[in-house]
Amino acid sequence: MKITFGKFKGWETEDLARAGNTGRKYLRWGADNLKSPKWAREFERVLTSSPLDAKYDIDLMAQAIVIDAPDISIEESYIIAREEFGHSSYVEEQYKQYIAQQDAAVSKWAQIMGIEESKLRALGKRFENSWWELSPSNFSSKQMFENFQKFMEEY
Repeated sequence: MKITFGKFKGWETEDLARAGNTGRKYLRWGADNLKSPKWAREFERVLTSSPLDAKYDIDLMAQAIVIDAPDISIEESYIIAREEFGHSSYVEEQYKQYIAQQDAAVSKWAQIMGIEESKLRALGKRFENSWWELSPSNFSSKQMFENFQKFMEEY
């Protein structure tokens, strides 16, 4: 079921079960504290039907960590997720894919925007948790603003 409330609004309950300790803690909290019997039952159902050794997803783990602690960067959340998961080969492969996706986005958009990759990477890291709050006035042109928005969607 898609959650319609709270900090994990828009998430599927099953995805929370695959989001490591952060997701499971939220499910446990919901099963114990939600006033809606429907949601409390759903959270309990997912907890009991998803074994603790279920295949976790490092991307979901990292996203859940950032939602739970917004002051943590996405890169830091991947480090935490990797430590939580135990550096399995599955997690290492997912992390490599994330880094490759990030590198590809930086290369592509640095070329499109005509700026150095290192500068664009630094901007990506700086604004990864708040880029949607930036206004066009922060950029030299409307086109640069739109390009940055597109870059961050890929980053």
